[in-house]
Amino acid sequence: EGEIRLLLLEVNKKRDIGVVATFSDILAMADQEASQEHWEEAIKLYDQSLKKYEEKKDPKDTPKVGPARFQLIRCEYMLGKYADCLSHAEALAKELSAVKGDKTRPLAA
Repeated sequence: EGEIRLLLLEVNKKRDIGVVATFSDILAMADQEASQEHWEEAIKLYDQSLKKYEEKKDPKDTPKVGPARFQLIRCEYMLGKYADCLSHAEALAKELSAVKGDKTRPLAA
């Protein structure tokens, strides 16, 4: 499904059709860039997807936010942006430590 959405977005972009990308669309593009080790572009897209989520806060997207943030951190690490990576990782760990029933809680301490 993600690959089809990416293709449709790309076709519409080439046709100059103003299609608004959703959180899931941008996240799929970020994942694609990360899988090809295009770290800088992946970072931009993960940032963009997380901003899109913050705008809408669609409940169906909520489970994808944590993994998206983790992938952003991974890309920053791979690109050598250690200060950004550490800052984002610390914020994610603190956030997860507050989630009741989260199995990563001991790791955040």
